[in-house]
Amino acid sequence: MKTFTATPADIEKSWILIDAEGVVLGRLASIIAMRLRGKHKPAYTPHVDCGDNVIVVNADKVRHKGDGLLEDLALVIAGAADEERHFPDEVAETLAMLHLSVSRCSSPDRFPIRSLARDQIYLI
Repeated sequence: MKTFTATPADIEKSWILIDAEGVVLGRLASIIAMRLRGKHKPAYTPHVDCGDNVIVVNADKVRHKGDGLLEDLALVIAGAADEERHFPDEVAETLAMLHLSVSRCSSPDRFPIRSLARDQIYLI
């Protein structure tokens, strides 16, 4: 039996709705990254974009453990260690933290930039 290799014509993308209320940020980011990449599918092929579209609701109610990511977030967005970025409100901070966490959970190849565009975060 030959090994199955998926082609773009074989891929069926679906929409996944994730409720982030009460979920720890790191665990949520790893789940989102896995779904965006498509590693949960049996027909996963590394060179084909076989991930799903993800919608995250209640992202403002995600749980945080520690504040290490807040310090990283200020450095990454500012671009330098001596500058600090103050978010206008907690909503923008939550969205930026979730995007940063998902991008760090993704593999460092060409797909994370495209797959992060399929990640839609809503604060309901």
